[in-house]
Amino acid sequence: MPTTRNSKRHTSIPNGLSDEEVHSSESEDEINKVRHVLSKNILTNKNSSSSEEDDAEETKQAGSPLKKTKRMNWKKKDFVLPSADFTETLPPPPNEEFEPINYFYSMFGKESMLLLTDQSNLYSVQMNPNKPLCISQHEMEHFIVILIMTGVYSFPTPRFFWMNTTRVESIASVMSRDRFLQIKRNLHVVDNSNQLFINDPNFDRAHKVRPLLNIVKENFRKIPKEENLSADEQIIPFKGRSIMKQHMPLKPNRWGYKMFVLAGGESGICYDFIFYTAEALLKSAPLPPPVKPGRSSLKLSTVENSASVPQRVAPSPLPPRSVRPSQVNTDFIRRDSLKYHNYERFPFQTGTWSFRYFQYGKWHGPYRMTLTFDSYLGEITGQGTDDVGDFTTDGIFSSKNLRLALTQSYLEGTGNPNENLGHKSIIQLTWNSDEDQFKGKWYVRTYKYNGDGGGKATNQLFSPYGFFVDDDQTIIIADHQNARIIQWKIGDTNQQVVAGGNGDGNRLDQLYCPTDVLFDKKTDSLIICDLGNRRVVRWSRRSGATQGEILIDNIDCWGLFLDHQRYLYISDVGKDEVRRYKIGDKKGTLVAGGNGNGDGLNQLNSPTYIFVDQEQSVYVSDRKNERVMKWNKDAKQGIIVAGSQGEGDALTQLLTPEGLFVDTLGTIYVADHGNHRVMRWPKGAKQGTVIVGRNDEGKGTN
Repeated sequence: MPTTRNSKRHTSIPNGLSDEEVHSSESEDEINKVRHVLSKNILTNKNSSSSEEDDAEETKQAGSPLKKTKRMNWKKKDFVLPSADFTETLPPPPNEEFEPINYFYSMFGKESMLLLTDQSNLYSVQMNPNKPLCISQHEMEHFIVILIMTGVYSFPTPRFFWMNTTRVESIASVMSRDRFLQIKRNLHVVDNSNQLFINDPNFDRAHKVRPLLNIVKENFRKIPKEENLSADEQIIPFKGRSIMKQHMPLKPNRWGYKMFVLAGGESGICYDFIFYTAEALLKSAPLPPPVKPGRSSLKLSTVENSASVPQRVAPSPLPPRSVRPSQVNTDFIRRDSLKYHNYERFPFQTGTWSFRYFQYGKWHGPYRMTLTFDSYLGEITGQGTDDVGDFTTDGIFSSKNLRLALTQSYLEGTGNPNENLGHKSIIQLTWNSDEDQFKGKWYVRTYKYNGDGGGKATNQLFSPYGFFVDDDQTIIIADHQNARIIQWKIGDTNQQVVAGGNGDGNRLDQLYCPTDVLFDKKTDSLIICDLGNRRVVRWSRRSGATQGEILIDNIDCWGLFLDHQRYLYISDVGKDEVRRYKIGDKKGTLVAGGNGNGDGLNQLNSPTYIFVDQEQSVYVSDRKNERVMKWNKDAKQGIIVAGSQGEGDALTQLLTPEGLFVDTLGTIYVADHGNHRVMRWPKGAKQGTVIVGRNDEGKGTN
């Protein structure tokens, strides 16, 4: 084993530093500073010392390659302290010292506060003339300061700043919580009535904030520029949904709004920027110019979804018939697109609208509401008042088929206390060019109403979905809107809650909008599609069970089926597929769909209920494709066994099919939900026969 020798290096130590102080320097940078000062006094010795040669020899013996380096010897010499006296003249001091608020206004501009104040007040009056915002410029300044401060704290919602346990005095003492939220709801930069349509050559995706961006940009441009500049892309972090959101994987913040920034190469100060909005996707049909101001407002007429009914004792504005729309708002809007628009003027105009509705055998109204149409996103917002109370409105519309669908949310505590229970109404309307108004139906969905609607008593259901019948004729029902599973034995007058029933929620003792249920005899438990919580849960039927257990989570489950081999089949409306699971398995095997949303033979579009025969062939109600599909075991694509002739009520057609059963002969029984009927479809048949219904929606025995 070779011996080692200690190599000695001579170092010149400046006056005032001991040898220990040099070797105990906190960082290599301090030693480098000493070497830099003494660099002029360094004498280079070309001959390496004998100790260095020994070190090199030892390195070679160890098998490491010898790296040639230039070695230096240091000699001690007195250190001469360089002169640090400043001989130049200092610039004159500024006339006044800037406070942080001055720096803020030098960028943001006081004119921006005036803009926000004026436009927010205007928007509040447009939405509800009876409740103006009445905000001053001084109060707007306080609001902006609170917004900035809320970005410093990590609270889930702004309400925490005013709670007793988490109160932030510097915020809560400046403005009340309700006032802050009111200003936030009405905060605007532009007049919505002047917005352009998407097909306009001057349309701007960022038109909602463009005036504010221009003010900030002009203030940035006033800053004197330095010699070295840098131009680069920058991401403003944003996690919400926006068509302008960009993804740049190499940036520190990968998702957000993109800016092209001109900044100082040394200071990093922004001198100019361009807000990137991407290329507009002009997919909508050409639209006529908007109506000139001053023309009469358009009208809406909403008709109750039932025949005339006699006056009933309040509280009960609920129609006595089905309270559930035949299709959700998005499906209603997409249906029956028109090739040509038959109207003299474009009906979707921002402004004040008059409306009325039919209930209790008479028309109510007219009343007024303000509506704002976003022609790019196809969305509607608004508010108004009727004989029930104050309400806010949001919804969607389509210029292709001239339809709009609204969700009307009443503000509890306003209007008629007997009828306003803080409920929601769904309004689905179609443009009637002959009468120059929208007409359609309205629906109410809440168990709070009395009468013939849904309820939450033990002898009532509210929007029941899937159900299961046991061998002893016990019926187990997914009581969708009551967030529970009900068990009903023949002859009993009251049901038994066997799962959930503790309100909507995601606790293990709660359910949220269950859609299907089945019974597993082997474990004496229920398996439930807990759609609202995106999970499949198992709930024991044994006495003492107070909560369920999660079998599979992160799944938009709708339908369930357990075959004779105890394989569990689940339809996923989010991924448009059906998977087969062993109990306890989290991944499963794909058996149908899984190739994205579409109408191809290897695709599904919102699969709901399923049935599996003895050969493990899977039948699926392909809801939005208006058909029933059969996927044989291990098949890569399915076979159409019912429907697929477009939506309609002919015997060859289906409309949003849901419940499904297949008998031993291969005959298919399907609940044709949108057509209010049940159809029987023999194996191989090109059309079905109606066995229940056939007379449109109604309360009659037929």
